[in-house]
Amino acid sequence: MMKGLTPSGAFGFYAAICGLGWILIILFYPEVSGLTLEEIREVFQHGFGVSYARNLRKERKDIIQERMKNQERPIAVGH
Repeated sequence: MMKGLTPSGAFGFYAAICGLGWILIILFYPEVSGLTLEEIREVFQHGFGVSYARNLRKERKDIIQERMKNQERPIAVGH
């Protein structure tokens, strides 16, 4: 490959393959941070599950924000 494409051509080919892989992972691999293992299993049962994971994370975030909003503040006790 180095003889056929020159060193810079081989590097460019390798860089293009890596860039394409990076784009494909961004587009087709679901973000599962903040989800439980059971929810992650459910995400991967729906094919690639990118939109399913996005909706599930949004629902979970809304639930957490609602709990934080409704959480009672502790009563300050004076010394």
